[in-house]
Amino acid sequence: MEEIELEVANLAPQTQGEAFNLILKEKNGDRFLPVIIGLPEGRLIVIEQNHIAMKRPFAHDLLLQLCEKTDCFIEKVLIDDYRDGIFYVHIHLLQNGKVLKLDSRVSDAVVLALKAGAPICTLSSIFAVAGYTKEGPIGQPHRHFSDPDDEVMLEPVGDEEDDETDRLSEVTDFSLYTVDELTELLRRAVETENYEAAALIDAELNKRPDYAKE
Repeated sequence: MEEIELEVANLAPQTQGEAFNLILKEKNGDRFLPVIIGLPEGRLIVIEQNHIAMKRPFAHDLLLQLCEKTDCFIEKVLIDDYRDGIFYVHIHLLQNGKVLKLDSRVSDAVVLALKAGAPICTLSSIFAVAGYTKEGPIGQPHRHFSDPDDEVMLEPVGDEEDDETDRLSEVTDFSLYTVDELTELLRRAVETENYEAAALIDAELNKRPDYAKE
């Protein structure tokens, strides 16, 4: 079965603020897979896309450390099934020439792929049942609940962080800011764990031709 490489084309919080909409688009085409993921995983994707260094490792970092200690590396993540509105993914690991497969949620697999610099792929057949183009769904209308076990509650923050979060949340048009100002706002949003604002700032930065994440 043909495998198609994907890229993270867009990540934005839902209007209700309870989850993120993740768009995985084929690299050499116009088809894409829309995936609903939880807030914690959406936050991590924002962090990885912008190469923001955190003070302490997250759970995904621990898995990469384990892989490094055991001479194992992530070859790719593959979306290889779609059933009942849910995407199924396997993380392909290579260890001494042997392929190991780990069952995963889409969100965790994408975070790990970004951290490891590994390709995100899907089978071509997945587009027929769950894919979209700009014109709409390729097959029958469908709705995606890829990660039904995601926790979407925000962690409590201190009063000072609440004030900063409120200020960022009041911004309605990030297009009025320069790249330098947006970069600083993104840093502040991540520091105060306002990842919804961070995703919006990241989306605006991606529109700017003079902004480079690397």
